Amino acid sequence: MVRAVIEYGFTTLNLNRIKAAPFKKNGPSSKLLERFGFKLEGDLREKCVLRGESYDQLYYGLLRNEWENR
Repeated sequence: MVRAVIEYGFTTLNLNRIKAAPFKKNGPSSKLLERFGFKLEGDLREKCVLRGESYDQLYYGLLRNEWENR
């Protein structure tokens, strides 16, 4: 499913960059993104507050040329 979304973004939508922003506490999401070649670009500490709890948000990016040359 992830591969299909990436392919759609780069081929059909002609994107040069795809980004993703999981919460830091969601380790499996980060591992999945990294497995598909996404690079960690930033960590926004306490970006969101939900039900009184602060969450860090990570920012990942994948460039077309990184995907094509993997």
